[in-house]
Amino acid sequence: MEDLYNEIKPFLLAAIDDGNIDAAQRAKIIFKLSVLCFLCSDNMDDRKELLVVLREKVKQVNPDVIINSLASISLILTICTPTERRNVIQMLLPTVRDLLKNSIVEVRIEAGEMIAHIFELGRDYDEEFDDQVKDLQDLLDDLDKLQSDGAKFRAKRDRKVQRASFREIFAFVSEEGEVNEQVKISLSETLTLCSWSERVQYGGIKEILGPATSLHLQQNIFVREIFGLGAVPLRMEPVTRGDKLEMKKLNAACHKARQKNMLKQRDKRMVL
Repeated sequence: MEDLYNEIKPFLLAAIDDGNIDAAQRAKIIFKLSVLCFLCSDNMDDRKELLVVLREKVKQVNPDVIINSLASISLILTICTPTERRNVIQMLLPTVRDLLKNSIVEVRIEAGEMIAHIFELGRDYDEEFDDQVKDLQDLLDDLDKLQSDGAKFRAKRDRKVQRASFREIFAFVSEEGEVNEQVKISLSETLTLCSWSERVQYGGIKEILGPATSLHLQQNIFVREIFGLGAVPLRMEPVTRGDKLEMKKLNAACHKARQKNMLKQRDKRMVL
């Protein structure tokens, strides 16, 4: 799989720097490249190269590029060594703190989640990590303001989403809360995400697999190993209503793609 990553990587790296490609599409390419690195590469140099690129993308103006770059860094950090994490965190934290003031709510939330993840990783390799964070109280004050922000100039939905997100972020950074998210896989199996790293990894896998995520968590041994789910259960459960809905959506998407391709082929024949 690492050979596959190294074969595709040059084309994707070129694409994310191609100004002729729409920024929203480049943002998606950034995240997919990072998921490929997460899944396929155990090479420290690959991670280092990609993290250098991503840190530069975080400084760009386009919100989609910023959000996907932050999410990508979070994902890559989950497979880094403590030394790699320390180096990245020291360089990245000031930039991410500045993004808490960004005018786009999604950027602020992604930056806040990145900060929570940084604190989790930092505490893993250094019990005194909090004491080493510059102006920690100022950071906590900023997070506290965002969890109670009632500014009327912000859209009602933005205020609601921001407050809900930053309540969890503030609680974790201030060591008053923890991550505990339940993901239903099947009738008898549930995936428990009890860290920011696990949540980030699940988000990356879900972005790639889409509606087939639950099915892969049930039957794909590679995906199950990522989350420590063990071997595939010998007794397969009957297909649930949710599984049928996912398959229906997948079949509809395939049908649409086939129809589109058939129309293209028909148009070509008409031209001939």
